[in-house]
Amino acid sequence: MTFMGSNNGRIIFLLIFLSLMAMGTAHENQEEYNPTYLSRLGGSFRTYATSSFYTELPPFFLSQERVGQSLLRLTAEGRPFKWLSYNVHLVQNLTAANISLDQVYAFRLEDNRYQGVAASLDLYEKDKVRAASRLDRMNIKVALPWLDITLGRQAVTFGKAYFWNPLDVFLSFKSIQMDRDYKRGVDGIRLDLPLGLYSGVNLLYVAGKEIYFDESFAHTRLDTNISWYGSALLVRYFTKLKEWDLSFQAGKVYGGYHTGGGMTGELGPLEFRMEAAYFFSLKQIALPNPLPDLLLEDYLTAVLGIGHRFKNGLLVEIEVFLNGRAQTEYLESALLRLVHGSNDHLSTRLLGTMLSYDFLPIINSRLVWVYSLSDRSSLFQPSLSISLTDESDLILGGNICLGEEPYLSQNQYPRILSEFGTYPDVLYLEYKIYF
Repeated sequence: MTFMGSNNGRIIFLLIFLSLMAMGTAHENQEEYNPTYLSRLGGSFRTYATSSFYTELPPFFLSQERVGQSLLRLTAEGRPFKWLSYNVHLVQNLTAANISLDQVYAFRLEDNRYQGVAASLDLYEKDKVRAASRLDRMNIKVALPWLDITLGRQAVTFGKAYFWNPLDVFLSFKSIQMDRDYKRGVDGIRLDLPLGLYSGVNLLYVAGKEIYFDESFAHTRLDTNISWYGSALLVRYFTKLKEWDLSFQAGKVYGGYHTGGGMTGELGPLEFRMEAAYFFSLKQIALPNPLPDLLLEDYLTAVLGIGHRFKNGLLVEIEVFLNGRAQTEYLESALLRLVHGSNDHLSTRLLGTMLSYDFLPIINSRLVWVYSLSDRSSLFQPSLSISLTDESDLILGGNICLGEEPYLSQNQYPRILSEFGTYPDVLYLEYKIYF
C-alpha cells in the first residue's frame, strides 16, 4: 500500500499516534476487570434468488438475468480489557448466474471507494460462478472517560432520513436497495468526543481510493493506491435543542469537499426529518466521449421527510428529494455517474413513500413507491416477510419499474428517456436465519 501525497501520510500518522497515546493512558488508568475475550459469537446465513427482465441495451444491460447467492456472515465480539473491545465480521459468499457475473447490473454498483485496504479473497471464480471471502468489519475500540477511538474497518452512518441521506457519505444504502440488514464497513479512524448528555463531536479519517472508467465504458475499476482525492477527513457536531436533534458536518470527502446539516424532531403526531448538503468538486474529470459532462461537479442535495405510525400499526414514511447531482438533459451522463458511484439517481427530483403493516405478529407487508418528479417514471417495491421462527424469515418481493424505456440510436449509442424505465423488473425470494 502506498500513499499519494504527503497529506495522507501525515493525517494517518497523527491519528494513529493519538490512538496509541490513548491506549497507553487507558492501560495506565484501568481498574480491575474480568476480561471477556469472546463475549459473542454469532452471525447469519441468507440465500436468495432473483430474476431480472430488461429492455436489451448493450453495453449496460442484457435482456434477462437470473442470479442466486448465498451469504454466510460470522460475527465475533469481545472485550479483553475494560478499555478495549473488538468487532469482526467475516462474510463468505457464493454467487451463480445465467450470464457472466461481470455483466450483472447489481455487481456494477458495488462501491468500494472507502475500503482502502484489500480485505477479500477469491476462492473460486469462473465466468458465471464466484466464491469469495471478505472482512466486512474488523476494528478495535478504545474507551476512555473523555474519548472513544475506533480503529479499523467499521460501519459509519450519519443522517436519519429513510430513503435518502445527504449526510451519510460513507457507502450509504441506495433508496432502491432491498437488503439493508448490514451496512458495509469503511477503513479509517474515528474519534468520538462527548460534550454532554445529547451533544458531541465525531472526527473521522477514512482511507479511500480513486475509481476510473475502464475501456468497457459502462464498467469501472479501482486504483490500487490510497489517495487524498479518494479519502475523507470529516468533522461532525451533534446536539439536541428543544426535543430536536441537530447535526452539522464539514470536511474532505471522495472527490471534493462537503458541508451539510440536518434536524429531526416531532410536531404533534408527525415526525419530521430534514437534511441538506453541498459538495465542492476537487478537480474536473470529463466523462467518456461523446458525453459533454463532467464526472463530478458542485451540487446541492436536500431531503424533507415526514412519518407517522397509526394506532392500528400502519407505518407511513414520505420524503421529497432534491438531487443536484443529476440533470434532465443527458440521462446517459447520470447513468454513468451512478455506475461510478458518484450519483444515486438519474432524476433531479424524487418522491418516496413507504407503507408498512403487520397483518399478524409473524407476517409483515411493505410497499415502497419511488416516483421521479423529473420524468414521471415509478418504482414499486412490494414485499412480504414471514417469520418462520424467532431467528428466521422468508421474504418474497420484487421491483416493478414503469417509465419510458431506453433505446439504441442509429449510431448504436444508448439513449435514456427515464430513470425507472431504464431499470429491470426484479422478482426475488430470500431466506435468512440468524444464530
